[in-house]
Amino acid sequence: MKRTSLILLTAALVGFGSFGASYFAGRSCCNVGKPGSEMQWLRQTFQLNDSQFTAVKQLQESYKPTCDQLCARIATANTNLDHLIQTSQGVTPEIEAALKESSAVREDCRKAMLGHIYQVAAQMSPENRERYLKLMKNRIIMPPTGHPDSPMNGDQPDHCSE
Repeated sequence: MKRTSLILLTAALVGFGSFGASYFAGRSCCNVGKPGSEMQWLRQTFQLNDSQFTAVKQLQESYKPTCDQLCARIATANTNLDHLIQTSQGVTPEIEAALKESSAVREDCRKAMLGHIYQVAAQMSPENRERYLKLMKNRIIMPPTGHPDSPMNGDQPDHCSE
């Protein structure tokens, strides 16, 4: 009986510990995933007035279909490449073509994102524009690598999951 109680107590502690860890990990991301939270962060961090905020919101809304389309293209290219890698025993001409396609789609995405970043920055005061461009530069120069140890890992650019 003592052994059963000990097992049940251990299982309960592990369960509560796992729940607590996942709950607090989820809470630590603050507003991530809440509608408009990124826009509010942008507004507060870069001290956007009402007119700037409205302009940036319109830019975001007009860029979203482009972003969604590019993210879909990246996902398709990744799926194709993944399938070819799993079904091949070496680097084939098909894999080389898929790698080129994946790179081309990511380049298209980076160009579009950079253009959007410059449009958003143009709505800001000069000092906030400089801070914003410095921050966003890392999304262009150092896109996600897919390496598990990378602080920016993932299969798609950061913005695809936002």
